[in-house]
Amino acid sequence: MKADLDRIMEARNLDALLVMGDAGGNKVMNYLTNGAPLEAALVVKRRGGPLTLIHGSMERDTALATGLNLVDRDQRYNRYELLNKHNGDRLAAEVDYLAQVLADQGIQGRLGVYGMQDAGAAYALLRNLQQVTDGVELVGEFEESLFSVARETKDDQEIAEMQEAGRLTTLIMGETRDFLQEHRVLDGVVMKDGRTPLTIGDVRHFLHARLNHYGMAEDHDTIFAQGRDAGVPHNRGDDSKPLRLGEPIVFDFFPMTGKGYFHDVTRTWCLGYAPPEV
Repeated sequence: MKADLDRIMEARNLDALLVMGDAGGNKVMNYLTNGAPLEAALVVKRRGGPLTLIHGSMERDTALATGLNLVDRDQRYNRYELLNKHNGDRLAAEVDYLAQVLADQGIQGRLGVYGMQDAGAAYALLRNLQQVTDGVELVGEFEESLFSVARETKDDQEIAEMQEAGRLTTLIMGETRDFLQEHRVLDGVVMKDGRTPLTIGDVRHFLHARLNHYGMAEDHDTIFAQGRDAGVPHNRGDDSKPLRLGEPIVFDFFPMTGKGYFHDVTRTWCLGYAPPEV
């Protein structure tokens, strides 16, 4: 849980942490900000201190909703002036900006670095930042990081979010079953109308519409695979294939809420009847 961060930081000999990057696809940033849609944000924390979010001025209302300590990046750090100072060198300007943030936040000692950025850009940025920050040692963790340990346990708010993810996931799966049952069958093929077969792609469009309706999203494509494709692990299914009676369907459904919490359900279905081998 987030409440355990200080304890885990102490166990890992980390004096502070820094999380960088846009919120999109950035699991650590989403975890700390409760899924707030932020661009080029930073979260900084000293061990024993509060989580501080450094955000753009246009995102001030979104930032306020996170409940974190806030620093308005555009009011405190003029990045255009930094670009001019460094003659348009974006890397040097970004290093200068981060160095100022660390100094203003009183960061010293071992600093764990997390978040999402292009691998090459992150390497260049952190290497140059290390060269200009006295008294700060940048630390990268591999595989089992501070945050993977913290996320192993959940607080009441997270548990409620996970329960809601499960409720909505199973609700949509049930609606998908009902959607299929509403269609007629012609010569063993499920029909969209009197002439056109219902395809896996049509089912996928239905799923997308229901996910959008309930405020959920796919992090990876849902698996809805029929027949031979259903026997190949992680084959997502052929959208052009019509649905047929008696063919096994693997439906692996793992959407997430807006705050980044997943629920994963896998079912094997047969429409109409299950053949003996199934």
